[in-house]
Parts: sequence; C-alpha cells; structure tokens
Amino acid sequence: MYLNAAFKEQYSKLLNSPLLNDLSVYANLDAERLYRLGREAYDNKDVELSNKCEILNKVINNCVIYSSCYIGSGTKIAYGGVGVLIHPKTVIGKNCMIGTDVTIGAAPVIGNHVYVSTGSRLVGVGIKVGSFSIVGANAVVTGDVPPFSIVAGVPAKVVGAITPGNLDKYLESYLAVVNKKNTTFVDKVKAEFLESYKKYTEGHPRSSIEVNKPIGLPKSDIDILHKKLNALYQMLEEKETKVKEINDQLSKLKSSKLYRILKFIGLLKQ
Repeated sequence: MYLNAAFKEQYSKLLNSPLLNDLSVYANLDAERLYRLGREAYDNKDVELSNKCEILNKVINNCVIYSSCYIGSGTKIAYGGVGVLIHPKTVIGKNCMIGTDVTIGAAPVIGNHVYVSTGSRLVGVGIKVGSFSIVGANAVVTGDVPPFSIVAGVPAKVVGAITPGNLDKYLESYLAVVNKKNTTFVDKVKAEFLESYKKYTEGHPRSSIEVNKPIGLPKSDIDILHKKLNALYQMLEEKETKVKEINDQLSKLKSSKLYRILKFIGLLKQ
C-alpha cells in the first residue's frame, strides 16, 4: 500500500528539490493572474512581457487568453482557466464567472455579473450577453442574450428569466458567486440587480423575457444550412466514388497485355 523506505527517501528528496519548489510557484500562476499581468504589460506597450504571459497561460493552464482582451475587475476564471479560449477583442464586464473549457470567440461583449458555465461556446460574431445572465453548461450561443435571462441548449435559447421574485435562488450560486462568502458583496450585487432590473423594465414597459425563444439564427436558417451541408457532403462522396472508379480502371489497364505492349513500344522508341 505504501512505498518502501528506499523509494520514500528518493521521492522525498525529489519533492524537496529546488526544481519542484519552482514548479510549485509556477503552478500558482493561474489564468486570471497571468492575464492581469499581461494586460498591464499590454497597456504599457510592453509587448514582450504580454506575449510571455500569453505563452505561459498556454503552457501552464492549457488556455488561450490574449492580453488585448478586456476582463473587468472581480471577474474570475474557474479552476485556473483550464481549456478556456477568449478572443483577443472580447470585452467582459465585472464580477463574472467563466467556467472551464469555455470558448468565447468572435469578439462578444459580456455584461456584468454573468455566469458562463463550463463547456459553453459563445461563437456569434459581435454578440452581446446582457448583465445578470446565466449561460448553461455546453450551450452554443450564436446571438444576443437578453439581460436577466438563462440560456441553454444547442443552439442556445432562453429557458428562464431571473426576476426580483426568484433572485435569491440564483444570487449566491451564480450572480454573486465570485465572492459569495462576503455578505456585504452579495447585498451589493442584489441592490445593483434590483436597480438595473427596475431601469430595464421602465425602459421596456411592454417587454418581457420570452422563455423557450431561440437566440441567434432561426431554426429555418439552421435547417437550410444543414441541407446545404448535406448536399455538399453528398457531392464530395460522389466525387470520391468517381475518383475510386477511375483509379480502379487505371489499375485494370496497367495489368492488361495491351498496356504492357504499348509501354514496351514506347521504350523502343526512346
């Protein structure tokens, strides 16, 4: 069950070596810290340092976060940022939570207090994700997400709304999760939500968040794209079949007596 004395002594020396001590320090360089350092260097026109931070994030945390993107104060990247990719022109607001294996592509603008769950993909060009929203796990977002909404699915659609009536259900676990143990912070987020929600509803007196409403491309357009892709695949398969038939015919021709005779005559002419 345990290592014998000789192995234990050997591994104890290794674990206490300067190399592993250095590696332990490097391991604490999570994605967010490296990004903050790289962003400061980027703002100060220190291209070399900002590039080094990007490279270290790839090597240590297996993620791609460009120093040129903007990530607001208080925003956290979960579990060191494993598998995260953020477009260089992305703008992310304050106090958001970005889960693992998240792709934020095509330069979206993400509001404040947004929870982006693990495995989700934000791939719509220039999309906007409203403040106080939740993007469900593995969702593929191709269009704008209304504020105070919950989206999920492939492609993503609105599956719920966050209102003053159900706010407590989502407050600590999602909207204020970056510092949920700080009651002052949680209360501040709640007050900010209520104020923002009031302004939003006053500015949109007849609007309400429509549940089960698709966002991004409508289903009819997606169906058309699927048909075009299927037609393209079919065309490629037909071409591959024709190429195979031609190759088979060439193989048969090369094995025929006529081909050998013609080849022999050709050699004599040379």
